[in-house]
Amino acid sequence: MFKGSPNRRVILLTSTVSFISLMMYFSFTSILGGLKDELALSNAQFGLLLSAFSVAYAAAQIPAGILSDRYGGKIVSSVGLSLMAIAALAFSFSKDFGVALGLRCLIGLAGGLILPSAIRIISDWYAANERNLAMGIFGLGQGLGFILTYSLGSIVVVLFGWRAASLFSGIIGSVAAALAWIFLRDVAKHASPKQPLRLTGEQGYLGKLILLIMMNFAAACVLSGTLQFTPQFLASRFNLSTIAGGFVVSLVGVTNMLASYFGGSSSRKVGAANVVITSMLMCTVLPMLLGNSYSATSAFVLVALIGFSTMFYVGPTFAGVPRAVGEKHAGTMFGVFNAVSFGLSALAPLIFGYILDNLHSYELAFTSLSIIGTIGFVAAVQLKRMRFFSESA
Repeated sequence: MFKGSPNRRVILLTSTVSFISLMMYFSFTSILGGLKDELALSNAQFGLLLSAFSVAYAAAQIPAGILSDRYGGKIVSSVGLSLMAIAALAFSFSKDFGVALGLRCLIGLAGGLILPSAIRIISDWYAANERNLAMGIFGLGQGLGFILTYSLGSIVVVLFGWRAASLFSGIIGSVAAALAWIFLRDVAKHASPKQPLRLTGEQGYLGKLILLIMMNFAAACVLSGTLQFTPQFLASRFNLSTIAGGFVVSLVGVTNMLASYFGGSSSRKVGAANVVITSMLMCTVLPMLLGNSYSATSAFVLVALIGFSTMFYVGPTFAGVPRAVGEKHAGTMFGVFNAVSFGLSALAPLIFGYILDNLHSYELAFTSLSIIGTIGFVAAVQLKRMRFFSESA
């Protein structure tokens, strides 16, 4: 699959496991439900507990990228994973809201160190023509994280309580941290020559970076809105149980995994530009179809396809960030890329919820996600016209 040192496979595996642990803490809702009841938290407190991770995570992105470019991805990733695992294990013993909130913030800050540093590592260890596939394999971590949290994690919650489930997530994070300290290296083998940051001038790449951000923002909005509101949509329209809704989320994780790998591996066969355009087109069409679905079977199929659409673009898009700005600044600019797109994606659930509260229409609410998806589609088409993705061939 990859030529050269087998160490690169170990590094990619370690980075993927790191992404798994990060996504487990991101999709922590099923575990936190038990904590809400035990500590008698209000809805406002529970919402704050959920959002604390995201706010802290977004805030850490740019500093994490700068640190990764200056000190190397290995140390930043390893420190982030270690702090995240320790905080998660401590969270399992929380007995009041203040402590739980502080630990969730710490988990978010530590987790924010991981993606920029992982992109820095992969950028160093893989040549430009291998990065689409490498990023696609790395992206498997998102789907696996969802599956572990919403399937195994939910089972542990039911059988042993939320504290045991939190310990389970902390153990996964500890394994990822141990792998990072043992295997990650920052020797820049097989990498393309270092380049200066190219954001302005005749051959400036600022516009291309903005278009990449637009695609990531659109997909993140569609994924976030679908994950957060599909369970109650299925319960309302088809009278499905909460457990069934959890399995739907797990289905998204499965198709996320498939999409991430196939998006990376098929980029060289059908063209990276075609991969991202297909992904963004699906993000534009599928949410609207889901909101207008009145068959449980078709709803399940559409949810699975949305899971696929929101990860199919990842390999060539993530690989495009280092190429757009120059290898030397891969960590910093990926931090910018992820902070902006992830931070803005918080608008999607707010818009979705506002439409439901005021218009009481799932059709219009899911259509709002499709409208956001068009932003990514337009960006993908524009990047193809600029022949951006052909630069990695």
